[in-house]
Amino acid sequence: MTDRDRFLLAGCIRTDVARVTLASVPGNSPVARRRRAGNLYANPRTQGGNAMLGLMQDWPLLCHRVIDHAAVNHGERQVVTRSVEGPIHTTTYAQIRARALKVAQRLDRDGIRLGDRVATLAWNTWRHLEGWYGIMGIGAIYHTVNPRLFPDQIVWIVNHAEDRVMMVDLTFIPLLEKLADKLPTIERYVVLTDAAHMPATSLKNAVPYEEWIAEVDGDFAWTSFEESIAAGMCYTSGTTGHPKGVLYSHRSNVLHSMIASAPDAMGGLVPRRGAAGGADVPRQLLGARAHLADAGCDHGDAGRQARRRLDLRAAQRLSREL
Repeated sequence: MTDRDRFLLAGCIRTDVARVTLASVPGNSPVARRRRAGNLYANPRTQGGNAMLGLMQDWPLLCHRVIDHAAVNHGERQVVTRSVEGPIHTTTYAQIRARALKVAQRLDRDGIRLGDRVATLAWNTWRHLEGWYGIMGIGAIYHTVNPRLFPDQIVWIVNHAEDRVMMVDLTFIPLLEKLADKLPTIERYVVLTDAAHMPATSLKNAVPYEEWIAEVDGDFAWTSFEESIAAGMCYTSGTTGHPKGVLYSHRSNVLHSMIASAPDAMGGLVPRRGAAGGADVPRQLLGARAHLADAGCDHGDAGRQARRRLDLRAAQRLSREL
């Protein structure tokens, strides 16, 4: 087997997860490695000879194309959340997409650009899902922060990632108020709630999510970029030294979702907070009902989380939980 064959085989099974390196290493970038492997991803149009491109479904594997698909083909399918504020909230994929476009438009207005990192410290809710697609839809990188890490680890990874915006649920405002003076890169905190539930807080430029997206009209188009662009960033628990960061590409998230797709309704046991990228995308790919159950629990209250999941599972008749 030649080196080229090994590269092709590895490309079929690898997860496209790259270690986060904010300072580039000369000669070790993905582009450089591909060139050394025989320029496998070169555009045939530039190669001369008889190279010919297929024209079927000629578009990049981008995560926001999945929510487009869900909105068009399964627009009325439900997304059911146990909200942080308490009540069960129901929306649809069409509404999720429309509001995700507002998130993207608002982030763009705030100066967030391709490759910028936007952190989320939040439970599984419809607002978190909207934020997730909105972030990726402009080529920014969602950074799901795991609240179960030690506070000094949270400080380290937010600073290492150089997050510019933090989307946070009500549950975690007290935690961030204690850490905010150690997070100089954060320019704004978007609290995932409405004005009626917005608490007084010392967080910098804090604004309730509903009022924040209400300032734009949603007349916005997703940004175009290559499928190899990073979509998400997660960090390990730091069992050996500092937490280690990994990047997930749009391509890897979509391919992972295609593999994971099977049932007709999926629950929300895999959280967006610090977990594997693409945990939600299979639902939108299939048009499966989404049930997001862990919101509103006190941080660390595993028993209450389990009870709330069981209640929602019984009420909504889930066939499978992710």
